[in-house]
Amino acid sequence: IASALILVLLMRRTKAFLYCMVGCAILGAVMLAFPELFRLNTNDQSMDVRQLIWKTGIEGFVKSPVIGYGAWSYSHIAAQVSFGFPEVHAHNLLLELLLTSGLLGTALLATYFVGNHVAVYKLHRKEKDHDLMALVYGITMALMLHGLFDVTIFIPQTAFLLLMVCSVSGLLEREAEQVQAVPVHVHVPWLVPPVKPHGTSAQTASTEK
Repeated sequence: IASALILVLLMRRTKAFLYCMVGCAILGAVMLAFPELFRLNTNDQSMDVRQLIWKTGIEGFVKSPVIGYGAWSYSHIAAQVSFGFPEVHAHNLLLELLLTSGLLGTALLATYFVGNHVAVYKLHRKEKDHDLMALVYGITMALMLHGLFDVTIFIPQTAFLLLMVCSVSGLLEREAEQVQAVPVHVHVPWLVPPVKPHGTSAQTASTEK
């Protein structure tokens, strides 16, 4: 919901943003009135489990902070920690990246990701394409917000969506280069003789007479 609000706000749809805010307020009231419909009564237990998972992940990260352990390493770390909770991943995108790649790999990924979105913003300033920038930033915000409590990119559909978002800047830069490219015609006299205009030979013959 938050990412949808950011998307609408970046698209400069003020009325739509206000409508979404009113809809969120109504939805929040319904959720508070009927918590059993939205499984709100199980949130406390879920958060306790996640806090235990995060504690296990931090314990493993401290032991190898620079290079991490490699892919799918949380389950092995949990088996070595006394209070470790068995799970496939760390239920946090940043913590999972730190366990997988360490500070070094996470810094490299962050550099690429931030640079990619800076390029999208520069193209937005140049082309004035508000909707495209809003779409890219809205999808990114959705992944980041959900990544606070889960590792969304482990799902193939979400991973491909993220790859498509990251490819936007490269595609737009290539398109801009193609538009700016102007073909240059070079005239070489000994290869292609110049074309004389019609009537030139007749005028020359009459002049010689």
